[in-house]
Amino acid sequence: QAGEKGRLFSAEVARLDSQARAAVEQAKATAGDYTTPASLLQAEQLLAPHAAPVAELQRKVAEEQQRAGSGEAGRVFAQLAAQVNTIQGSVSTELSKLQTTRQQVEQDGKSREAELKDGKLFQEIMPEATEKANTAEDAVEKASITSEMIAAGGDNVEEVQRAVSETEAAVKAAQSSIGEARIYLNAKQAAVKRFESDKVRAMAATELAKLQQQLQEAQNKLNPLKTVRQDFMQRQAARKIVDEILEMLTPAELDCDRAEEAGNVLGGSGLSKESLQQADQALKRASEQIANCSRMVAHRKEKEKASAIILGEIETCEDRIKT
Repeated sequence: QAGEKGRLFSAEVARLDSQARAAVEQAKATAGDYTTPASLLQAEQLLAPHAAPVAELQRKVAEEQQRAGSGEAGRVFAQLAAQVNTIQGSVSTELSKLQTTRQQVEQDGKSREAELKDGKLFQEIMPEATEKANTAEDAVEKASITSEMIAAGGDNVEEVQRAVSETEAAVKAAQSSIGEARIYLNAKQAAVKRFESDKVRAMAATELAKLQQQLQEAQNKLNPLKTVRQDFMQRQAARKIVDEILEMLTPAELDCDRAEEAGNVLGGSGLSKESLQQADQALKRASEQIANCSRMVAHRKEKEKASAIILGEIETCEDRIKT
């Protein structure tokens, strides 16, 4: 009975081995170069039905091998088990290869489709995004050039005031242009985050970030121009303060010159009493004038310490006093 079972199982193993080999070869032929999802799926469908019968036979042979023990029948079923394991390995390996390859090919196809679709959207975005960033940058440059007219106006207050107004208008237009560009770029950056293609998404994010940086640099250049009117008014105030200081400083400088001359005179001999008195008065007057100027400068520095422009002009006068 054991020998009969061995012969029956041997015949079944041979039959399944033949069918499985043929199925594997047919599946390989159908898969072709393993690059077409449809061919790979068809090959998978040809081979898949053979997996279950082989697995069932593998289970039955293992049971018979266990029953047969270690005798001759046991050795026969051990050999049959090894053959079935080989058949199962062949079918399983090829089936796994077909499934894995098909999934990869399908994924690659989806990635290419996403790359093409997202790439097209990206190419539609960039021209307008670049144009808006460049337009904003040009508007800032125009504002900067316009601001140079303020210094060129010199002492012509009317011309300077006109330059200030034109600069303010140019600054306002530039800020509006930057704002418009930022709104557009922010919207497109949000859209890019939804791209399916990792490659296109990364590339688009990088290019849009460059344009955002371009806008930030333009904004940094524009910011100082926003205070042109305040700066103009502070320079006007500084000029009045300087005139006030100079009104005191100029006579003080003259007294200093007289005091210096008096000092030279005092160094001589044979001076009259009247000459000595004049020299002494010149020295006292010069000292008083310098002290008054110094107090005035200190007062103005404390009062105008919030304004860098005014402080700068006052400090220039202070340096003049010290010399």
